[in-house]
Amino acid sequence: MPDCVRETFEVYTDHGGEDGPDGRSLRYVEWVWDEDPTDTMANVAYGFLLRETDGSIRMDSDQHRFGVFPRADWLRWLEEAGIAAEAMKDSFGRDFMVGIRKP
Repeated sequence: MPDCVRETFEVYTDHGGEDGPDGRSLRYVEWVWDEDPTDTMANVAYGFLLRETDGSIRMDSDQHRFGVFPRADWLRWLEEAGIAAEAMKDSFGRDFMVGIRKP
């Protein structure tokens, strides 16, 4: 199941976090964007704030580029790998592929 296909890709941000019972805590932000909607790449960046049990806080970040491919490409690649597949939607509207390996 890809995170998304080109037809359903959306730019978004998300955030959250949790406090641990030992006093440590984490907060994060996730930012997804597409610099060039005509290609098959998109970007995601993460920012993290971590609080330790002594109250000290540190920040960290991470960034990635990932592929955003059309649904037809996913199905063709599965076919080329010997898997008869079809695209379906889950209850959240996300694409997933169901396939059976050909004998």
